[in-house]
Amino acid sequence: RWTPEGAARWAPPLASDPARRDPVFLVGFPRSGTTLLDTMLMGLPELHVLEERPMLAEILRMLGDFDLAALNPQQCGQLREAYFASAVGHGWDGQRWLVDKHPLNMARAVHIHRMFPNARFILAERHPADVVLSCFMANFTLNFAMRSFTDLAEAARTYDAVFRAWHRANDLFPIAAHAVRYERLVEDSRGELQPLVAWLGLDWNDRLLAHEETAKARGRVKTASYAQIGEKLYTRASGRWRRYADQLAPVMPILTPWAERMGYDA
Repeated sequence: RWTPEGAARWAPPLASDPARRDPVFLVGFPRSGTTLLDTMLMGLPELHVLEERPMLAEILRMLGDFDLAALNPQQCGQLREAYFASAVGHGWDGQRWLVDKHPLNMARAVHIHRMFPNARFILAERHPADVVLSCFMANFTLNFAMRSFTDLAEAARTYDAVFRAWHRANDLFPIAAHAVRYERLVEDSRGELQPLVAWLGLDWNDRLLAHEETAKARGRVKTASYAQIGEKLYTRASGRWRRYADQLAPVMPILTPWAERMGYDA
């Protein structure tokens, strides 16, 4: 339902409050390295990372089926304030630049852009076949979203749907996004993170590379990556999908176009 004609009908959003920056949204399909990346970003003192808290879901429940294009600036402002109030309730200190890490918020980029036109998106990328394989193998707590990962074909179709929504949003709106590639991150963390830090307009801090120490200090991690983030970086998970090529063959027609679009050797 997102079309250029529909996007042109949108009323101008409320001007952002200079004292309260639009958030940074850390997104990416599950098992793309978002937990490792959010742990590293906790090393920047200017940022306050909230891990998979339901602020946006709460705001979307408030919005209901209301037409995004019909939102006026005042209504957008009310939704923004409700979001920030929810973030405070979920642990945000209300001062530092908020990083809202929730992988599948990438499918809600249009909604986010409507309320936060100056939001930044950090997209965690990983080879699509490795992502889908890892989702299928992971021990997720079963819920409505995670049930898709109990079947390899459905996991691949979900990946395809989420990335179609993400790219459609980027085609229609001036969404500010920066991709971080998992395979490069584990091989050369500094080299992959420095462009991101510069894009955020922040100064480099060596604490970004102390993810093991940060992982120990951050407490319990709620994602399926809880057992990995405290380890030294390793590359053994990169390209693991090739060992399961026969099992993945039925879903590769879905995943290969995305791998090629990202520049991977499919």
